[in-house]
Amino acid sequence: MTDVDQAMLLLSLQREMVEIKRRTEEIVQKNEQQMQALRRENDEMKKKLMKGGQSTGPTNVVGRSFASPSHPRPVEETRDKILTHEMEG
Repeated sequence: MTDVDQAMLLLSLQREMVEIKRRTEEIVQKNEQQMQALRRENDEMKKKLMKGGQSTGPTNVVGRSFASPSHPRPVEETRDKILTHEMEG
């Protein structure tokens, strides 16, 4: 491998690392936004329960009740599959 080839390979790897870092930061930001939304939802439920209001029951990330729906939808992708998919671009 020539010096030019090595330099081109190094440059390519550096670009790839920058892109991976960018995607990772996007994922972290998206996860933080989802966590904030879940915290708000949790706080609202706590307030309803403390006021003696009727709870609608816990919901998952997409806002559906954990109770069995009459027409169940296919299971959502797991967190790991989503992260893998986002990392692959």
